[in-house]
Amino acid sequence: MNHIGTLSEKSIHAQLKQLFQPDPQYHEVKIGRYIADVCVDKKIVEIQTGQLFKLEKKLNFYLENEYQVTVVYPIPQVNTLHWCDTEGEIVSSRKTTKKKSLYHIIPELMGITQFVGHPNLVIKVLCLQCQEIRILDGYGKDKKNRATKYAKIMDCILTETVISNPNDVKNLLPKELGRFTAKEFAKHLGLKSRKIYQGIHSLETLGLIEKTGKEKRAGVWSVV
Repeated sequence: MNHIGTLSEKSIHAQLKQLFQPDPQYHEVKIGRYIADVCVDKKIVEIQTGQLFKLEKKLNFYLENEYQVTVVYPIPQVNTLHWCDTEGEIVSSRKTTKKKSLYHIIPELMGITQFVGHPNLVIKVLCLQCQEIRILDGYGKDKKNRATKYAKIMDCILTETVISNPNDVKNLLPKELGRFTAKEFAKHLGLKSRKIYQGIHSLETLGLIEKTGKEKRAGVWSVV
């Protein structure tokens, strides 16, 4: 690829919506005061590329009204970054060094733990190979500071993981994670900052771990 072409017409959200339901008449369907990404009969697909807690009110409404809901959560795991000039020509490309793993779903569950295990809810976590396009129109000598993020698109799905109950979340945890501090939890799962305690809170709420003491001044948790 040496030109960005029609990539502006694509997004991961749009690609996944098309993948799960090719017929556009079932896209953006109004249900009550909400808009479902995809709805066919009583089956809904919600694609959430951001924070899952934003779905809380939607999910509560859908599930109370006996819809079957699939929440799709994409994680860009392998990413190639392309820098383009203002004419759309690709100047340079490289694979990014920061990678998200499947473990990043755990802190995201914090806002919707009350629904995990509901018979009408399934969460599909998709690890993706992606391409990201940025325009060299920013500040500084290399014009990369505050440059325009033009598009991010999916090349392919690397893995698909289904979560339908708390035990599916437990199966995601590293086997070596038995008794741990927050620092050890972060190291094993590759989490940073507030995501560490969001992840711990998610697992506590799901009944998968419990606080069992302290090590010096640090709290210690154990897998149940």
